[in-house]
Amino acid sequence: MPRLIHRAAHMAFRIFPPLKRWDYLVNGIKSRFHPVDEEIQVPLLGDGNMIINPADGVSYEIYMRGSYEHDTLQQVKKMLWPGMTFFDIGAHFGQFTIVGAAAVGDKGAVHSFEPGPIQFDFLTRNSKLNCLDNTTLNNIALGEEEGEMGFVVPSLRDLGQSHFAFRGPGTRTVKVTTLDHYCEELGIKSIDAMKVDVEGAEMQVFRGASNLLANFPPAAIFYESIDILNKNFGHSSAETHELLESYGYAVNVLNGRKFIPVPGGERDGYSDFVALRPHGSV
Repeated sequence: MPRLIHRAAHMAFRIFPPLKRWDYLVNGIKSRFHPVDEEIQVPLLGDGNMIINPADGVSYEIYMRGSYEHDTLQQVKKMLWPGMTFFDIGAHFGQFTIVGAAAVGDKGAVHSFEPGPIQFDFLTRNSKLNCLDNTTLNNIALGEEEGEMGFVVPSLRDLGQSHFAFRGPGTRTVKVTTLDHYCEELGIKSIDAMKVDVEGAEMQVFRGASNLLANFPPAAIFYESIDILNKNFGHSSAETHELLESYGYAVNVLNGRKFIPVPGGERDGYSDFVALRPHGSV
């Protein structure tokens, strides 16, 4: 019964997307009542299985609803075809990685990035569980330039608060590379779609992908942009949207299962976006 109630509520939040963050907040609070040592394995949209821990907020969503960011996940799945290349940036426990790997098949490729040690451990185990031979896992961060950064590593209950920070108590040093450097190093000339969820550092990821976006632009970029997180990096959601638009992308709000073109000033209250390239454009 609790799952049925949660799924009914989920439909309501599709209709009123600005309220969705409250839904996640409530579920984040509920997740804190689960024991930290309770790991379970759950099916994921018919594309594989996931090891999760409901004490983590994202895992709790998957446990109650069958997926996290369900609408984005379904759209990513719909856009990927066998043989394509998908980048999962901010992979967490691997939900998008698993679904993406199933969609692109043996002839396709998935590249996943997750700097958090706890998250990367789950990502690695979930990759092995699903025999993701077409997937490359990277325990590094993507940013604007090569180097290192401080990364706050919270407890499992607070993984949603993982973020970059100046070095100090509670931080560890993580390697940072750029998307351009990574692609050049591996000889990657084409990315079909990307998902970027890096707690406010999305602009830094895009700035480090100037060559890719100018010369080999992915057809679709799914990304999260929340100003309360963006301000930690000195920019706004509007600036992130404008950067992508300067490369020829049309920025849409992901509202339920629909892409809705919305002028910049009317995007407030939303957090999930998809930047799309016109067919045939370079």
